[in-house]
Amino acid sequence: MPSSISSSDRKFIGTLLLRAVVLGAAANLAAHYGLNHWPVLEQRSEMPKFDVAANIQSYLLDYPKCPIVVLGSSVVGGLPPPGWERPGVCSFTLVGQGSLFGLEIMAWSKAAPRVLFVESTFGFRDAVADQVAAATDPLRDTLHAWFPLTTARGNWINMLWKSRWPLATSLYRPSESLEEWRALRKPYSDVYVSIYGNEVNDWGRKHMEGNLKRTEALIAEMERRGTKIIFFEAPLDPRLASLPVIALWADKMHAAFADHEWVADPSGKYYLNDGMHFTSGSGKDFFDLLMAHVPQSSESGNPMQ
Repeated sequence: MPSSISSSDRKFIGTLLLRAVVLGAAANLAAHYGLNHWPVLEQRSEMPKFDVAANIQSYLLDYPKCPIVVLGSSVVGGLPPPGWERPGVCSFTLVGQGSLFGLEIMAWSKAAPRVLFVESTFGFRDAVADQVAAATDPLRDTLHAWFPLTTARGNWINMLWKSRWPLATSLYRPSESLEEWRALRKPYSDVYVSIYGNEVNDWGRKHMEGNLKRTEALIAEMERRGTKIIFFEAPLDPRLASLPVIALWADKMHAAFADHEWVADPSGKYYLNDGMHFTSGSGKDFFDLLMAHVPQSSESGNPMQ
């Protein structure tokens, strides 16, 4: 049966397809160049929609450049505040997740940082198998390597958003006393009290034990690679620190890793936006405290100095 498409139409369609391929290739090359050479796109202020995926993709791409890693929940987003990074130190932030999910990603990769700071506080949060599988899919990883526009960090909307997001040129340190500040921010910390305020039931305790055992296995794997593990507890509003699931997990982690180094500091030294997340000045202060615990043998000759 003869085709109803004329030769001129076929030529036109072919030209459109060729132009689409050329433009797509050019756009991906531009995205690749921009992600690797435009400082404005190197900042950690990802668009919230792309935040977790972009941070995972960034770490999997850049881990050879990260001899020192700070891993954890959204709390780590302020360690240090964006714009105050140190060379050779990578903050692996997983908003709404915790260190368990990040450890799964790191163990799957070939990453072997010299020092890994692990936030313990919200490590009870699950690492959902489907999410881990999606983040570590080799086929997807290859696709992302070849076509940056398919990634969260290289999505053109995210890149445009980042390019327009101004970094603070100074650290924010509230003028109020800590007591006044906590009273002002209480409506925000109340949200976390409502989320984590219930007692932990038997099912929750059993589930927590499973997450703890998996954490132990992943920490052991990273140590087999030669990584020094240092745990840290996020300074929390005392009301949050005493909530059942947070307090119980803290006890379990300290018991499981009693032989490891821990970093903690009284919460009375830090201003927190919602009882949990640092203001920029306090985030910088706590980050400096972590960096003071980097072993001298790891510091010598590394890009931090």
